[in-house]
Amino acid sequence: MIYFCCYFQVTDGFNPLHRAFSISILPVNNQLPVLMIQPIRLREKGFAYISPNQLTVRDQDTPSTQLTFTVTQPPLFGSIQRSGVAVTSFTQNDLENGQVTYVHTGPEATDGQTVRDSFKVKVSDGDHRKFYVYPNMDSPTSRSQKVIHQSRFLG
Repeated sequence: MIYFCCYFQVTDGFNPLHRAFSISILPVNNQLPVLMIQPIRLREKGFAYISPNQLTVRDQDTPSTQLTFTVTQPPLFGSIQRSGVAVTSFTQNDLENGQVTYVHTGPEATDGQTVRDSFKVKVSDGDHRKFYVYPNMDSPTSRSQKVIHQSRFLG
């Protein structure tokens, strides 16, 4: 909310009158969210906190507690967890507070091999089902987006 307060004085030359009035501007949820994705990397059979550097959604007119990720396709070789419990949805606020992890459960990689996994997400700000995927800001989508995970055997 944007808040303005204006103070003014009126006088008849002898008796001043001081008053104030305020104007409040409430935001309208008219901006589509913007999703940004980077690969998640970790050791085999390990886990990694999913940070806002790897997965984030931005929306200027929606608080992070209302920006929701829905896992539409879970990972094949792991799970998405919030505070140690497998989940199918989480918020941007959860990511910002370090509560979301990818836990790798298999298969095992051999020396020098990289195991790839992925999961898909959709995002919503509570009002809009469409969103942009950075850097494509020309056409919004409502399709699930792939988040890639890579595990490497580190001997």
